Amino acid sequence: MKKKVFGLLLMLFTMCLLFTVPVMAASSSKKAKKAYRKAILNGQINIPSKAQTAVSDANGDGIPELIVFNKTRYNGCSLKIYSYLGGSVKNIVSQSADFSTRYNPSTRSFHMYGEGAGMWREDYQLRGTAFVKTRAYSAGPGFGGLSYYKTINGVRQSITEDECRAAFRAALNCNNALKRRSKTKLLKILK
Repeated sequence: MKKKVFGLLLMLFTMCLLFTVPVMAASSSKKAKKAYRKAILNGQINIPSKAQTAVSDANGDGIPELIVFNKTRYNGCSLKIYSYLGGSVKNIVSQSADFSTRYNPSTRSFHMYGEGAGMWREDYQLRGTAFVKTRAYSAGPGFGGLSYYKTINGVRQSITEDECRAAFRAALNCNNALKRRSKTKLLKILK
């Protein structure tokens, strides 16, 4: 009899947990959006007029991040990612360089690419609050023309020109969630 009661209580406890977790995630999502909205209105987060933005769960924790990509004068760019942590908004990624960025929400990948003496593409993922490089492709000057490389998990390998071009096309053609939105439209999304 004691085993049946214990089993029944364990099953009820498990059921309660299963239904509580999604409700908590939805609640945290609403709190995060409300906090981002407040931070924008208070001037804690600056949204430049030509910025591209996305509100998406970039690290898979159930709470959306606010992603802001802005091209600045003289080909400079900045990427900022804000997260709702411990009841407040934190800037967890802040990068400035000469690059363009696409964000693919289905793979939770950031594709950064640019040109200079050659071409390059780097892929990043947000893991918790760490911005981790997952792979890189480059085409640069070498002996007798361009050399093509990919780096995955820190291992650099030579690849063909076609493989390198395919990697660049994939970044350009991904389902880019970063869209140019006015501050007013972004605030409506964050309601």
